Amino acid sequence: MFSSAGHVLTKVKRQTLAISDVSPAVIGYYGDKVTDIALTGFQNVNERGFWSMGNGKGLRKMKSFAVNACRGVSNVELESMGKGCQNLKQICLQKCSLLLDKGLASFAKIVESLESFQIEECHRITQFGIFGILRNSRKLKALVVENSLGIRKLKALVRRGTLS
Repeated sequence: MFSSAGHVLTKVKRQTLAISDVSPAVIGYYGDKVTDIALTGFQNVNERGFWSMGNGKGLRKMKSFAVNACRGVSNVELESMGKGCQNLKQICLQKCSLLLDKGLASFAKIVESLESFQIEECHRITQFGIFGILRNSRKLKALVVENSLGIRKLKALVRRGTLS
């Protein structure tokens, strides 16, 4: 279905679908007019699906990308999304349990046009990931970090003097 409409659609919003890794790959390949994508609850899509989406080379016009509770988003996949969507201006990552500091920093380095970055409930992210975003994003205007336990945990370690 998307393969025939992808050349016309500009916004894609998909929620809690029982889909495989093929669906994000199809979006990445055929979504050449897509400017906004919001994906929620893709529990069956693993890393390969998001990696294929970024490497599909069809999302060059994408400006906004939001991911909520999608298990397959990790460092390598976020980096491939950055390579495939270099005109991205806004990203929102919520409940991405596999995402680490290194992935945020490398994504921010690749996507030079990034203006807004929102991170929520990504508990493996620490201040080091936030510093990586700030260091690598020259055009960044807004950074929102909410309810991420890794940042609170690092603050506690620094206060206790146990961080080496």
